[in-house]
Amino acid sequence: MDVRVQKALEIIEKEFAKALREKDVAKRIGVSTSHFRSLFKKATGQGFNRYVRVYRVARGDALMSSDPTMRIKDLSTKLGYKHLSALDRDYNKCCGHSPKSVRESLNSRFG
Repeated sequence: MDVRVQKALEIIEKEFAKALREKDVAKRIGVSTSHFRSLFKKATGQGFNRYVRVYRVARGDALMSSDPTMRIKDLSTKLGYKHLSALDRDYNKCCGHSPKSVRESLNSRFG
């Protein structure tokens, strides 16, 4: 994998709870936005925004697995969402269900 894409993935991993913009990450790794878009898609098979969305949802699932009683509002904050509706939208786009349904499923298994 291209070293620049690896650096971008490290940025996502460390800063996923911040507002990450494609053009800012591209600048930080020293390439144009259009070149970054091409490199990133080739390496990951996904566009930058989708990758970040999926990454956040995966982190959300991990957080809820470690604490099935976590409030959705707290989860939203930990994942860097300012609005619960954005968290719900991303969960629905990525997995076809809400974070609340994930938490309820975990609670029924462990509760």
